[in-house]
Amino acid sequence: MRRYAVLVLIMIIMPVTMAEARSVHSTSEVEMFPQGTMEVSDDWEFNRHLAFTAEDRPDDADYVSGMVADNHMTLGINLPEHLDDQMIWSSTTPTNSNASIGMPDGAYSWSTGPDITLSGFDVSSFGENSIESVELIIHFNVPDPLTQDKARFSVVNDGIHDLVKTWSNTQGGLYYMTNGWSVEIFDDNNWTWDELSNIEINLDYVSNGGTDDSQLQVDAVGLKVTMRTPWYGAERVTASSTNQFTDWPIIDFDITSGQMSSVSTAPCGLSSDGGTWTTDSIAKPSGQTWGRIHFDHDDSNGTVGIEYVNNQGAWVTIESGLIPAVSSDLQLRFTITDTCLSRAWVDINDPQVRVTGSIVGDSDAMSENFTRWTIVVNGETIANNGGTDLGTFDMQIPIGHTMTQSDTDLDIIIKAWYNWDNDGAPASLNLLIHEVEITGAYSIEYDEDPVCGLLGSHNLQEDGGGVILPLLSRCSDDRTDVGDLVVQFENTNPDVVEVDLTEGQVRLKLVQEASGVAQITTTVSDSAGNYWREVSTINVANVDDKPVLDEFPSVVPVEHGYAHEVPFSLSDSDSFIQDLTVTTNRSWATIDMDERMVVVDAPTPGFTSILITACDETSCSERVLDLEVRALAELFIEEIRVDDLIPAGEIFEVRVFVRNAGQVTATLVSVRCTADGQSFGTGVIQMLTPGQLGSVSCDMQAPEDDDSLLIEAEVDRGTSIDEVDETNNVETTVVVIGAALDDDTSSGEDSNFEIGEMTVYIISGGILLLILTVFGMLAPAKIRKLE
Repeated sequence: MRRYAVLVLIMIIMPVTMAEARSVHSTSEVEMFPQGTMEVSDDWEFNRHLAFTAEDRPDDADYVSGMVADNHMTLGINLPEHLDDQMIWSSTTPTNSNASIGMPDGAYSWSTGPDITLSGFDVSSFGENSIESVELIIHFNVPDPLTQDKARFSVVNDGIHDLVKTWSNTQGGLYYMTNGWSVEIFDDNNWTWDELSNIEINLDYVSNGGTDDSQLQVDAVGLKVTMRTPWYGAERVTASSTNQFTDWPIIDFDITSGQMSSVSTAPCGLSSDGGTWTTDSIAKPSGQTWGRIHFDHDDSNGTVGIEYVNNQGAWVTIESGLIPAVSSDLQLRFTITDTCLSRAWVDINDPQVRVTGSIVGDSDAMSENFTRWTIVVNGETIANNGGTDLGTFDMQIPIGHTMTQSDTDLDIIIKAWYNWDNDGAPASLNLLIHEVEITGAYSIEYDEDPVCGLLGSHNLQEDGGGVILPLLSRCSDDRTDVGDLVVQFENTNPDVVEVDLTEGQVRLKLVQEASGVAQITTTVSDSAGNYWREVSTINVANVDDKPVLDEFPSVVPVEHGYAHEVPFSLSDSDSFIQDLTVTTNRSWATIDMDERMVVVDAPTPGFTSILITACDETSCSERVLDLEVRALAELFIEEIRVDDLIPAGEIFEVRVFVRNAGQVTATLVSVRCTADGQSFGTGVIQMLTPGQLGSVSCDMQAPEDDDSLLIEAEVDRGTSIDEVDETNNVETTVVVIGAALDDDTSSGEDSNFEIGEMTVYIISGGILLLILTVFGMLAPAKIRKLE
């Protein structure tokens, strides 16, 4: 049980990191076969062979060729005119020159004058061939030089003699018995076989003079006919190119996973007699489409059926090589009967090879059934096309079945077989390939999650220092700059700890007087929304705090002889109020806990201090209260004396009595009189000793339009005299205004009053002048406060 508790504790303390699955940043098509643009001739290798010569043998073909030029490939054949030479010897002679007919045999006819004529050229077996040229061949000999005589050779065609050679004035004999003499003979309308069969060759020795120079000896006369003859043959030209490639657009199904029913695992794969294998569901790559389904099995007599789950969730039968109609994840079910399923896969985007080009030339010279051209991808022939179909073509052929994940190269081979069987006329036929494009490959560029160093979990103490943890300086992202990463916090207990990000660092700040557990979830996100996340546990241990007694002002002034209350502030987050006590070290300083007051009644003036001690059940806090104990005057208005009824319009006197109830003498005590808020007089009491009463008189005329006045007297309005209580310096009273007096009485009284009033003013002015003079003489140089 203890072991489990430790394990749980470790799990709580350990930080938990999480990351979102990486997101797709972009998708793009991938060029699988750049050589197909036919821009670089060195990208392709060409081999020329006879039809049945192995590919690895040296080139042995004569008429086929292959090359890349002008942004296209040419695989062609160029057949020359097929010519044969045939010797046809004379078979008859109208001059009985029998020794000269037939092939040369050493026997000859001779003449020193009569013509030797040979004919009977049998061409009956060559009548279907076209005559290209005819050469006259004569095996003869003139033993001696011809100085006067001549030897003339003529071709007689339909009675017309055509002299082809005259021999005369020779330096020596003419010996052509072994190799024969030849000359090409012509006909204006080209030779025909009938003409050749009827021509005669006339050999004439012309003798001039009495004696013969020599004699003409003829062994044989023939026609060498060059003719176009039928022929046949077969050659092939192969173009091959390889591109290194490994990101095949296919997904293999794992035959070791999924659900199997009556299916066993064998070295060959999955073997069964009617059992099923249901694959795991696979996700479609982002931004791509499903291609065709393929499988391999080892027994052609067995069968494999395929089903897939469509968009409605139903199982649908599909044939191999077809595209399933499903837009989301793909799951297949194979029914394996009497065979072993070795591999199953689906291609992506239906990869295809697109070949554009044309066939131009003389297709009649070729054998239609045996002149073909094929396309081979990764060793599998995917197309076998007629090589005599003149015109342009644009074909697209699926090639997903030719791909395996283990292949590292994409091999493309284009073969052209040319099989001819014609009359020997020259001919050419060319397969032109403009482009070989392979589609379907794709690239998915992912935006990876940010990676950051662990912040960790931390154990802290209440009221202790916080923690600053480096964060962004320990983060990285594949695409977003560190300064652009977004940091967010989730705090389960903000009453215990506060968290924020300051200059790339995580700042954990403890809340005062708080303890407990908070889980801080830190999330760092990049611009694509991928994130790194850590959950840290912050455990703040509880600490029994001392009472908190706030500081007092630096010096608190209090009045000697009066009780003074000094407020204090006390708190303790770990204790109840009733458990707190506050004491002082002075007998004349007491504590009012209800009002949070220190009640001070200092016995003597001067500076002094009090030690204030606040305690809870376990600890105490202390503060020092510094006091300035002062002896002050205390002025207040004891009485406002005025007549009870004042006639309207009469001048009346208001007498204000001020007493000093303090402990020091007050000098120059000012008094201000107002009536209904309007000042009507002021006065100064030169000195009031402790307990002394002084007075000031203010005169005013009673208003005629009002029945009362609010008389207010205020002492020390400017607060120039320090007092115990500044709030009792104002006193008020109400004066009733009566009716005005009769005119006569008023007139007489007014006359007398005016004289008396003037007299009073003069007397009062003199007395005031006397007082000021005496005060100026007796007063000290500087006024100081008396205590």
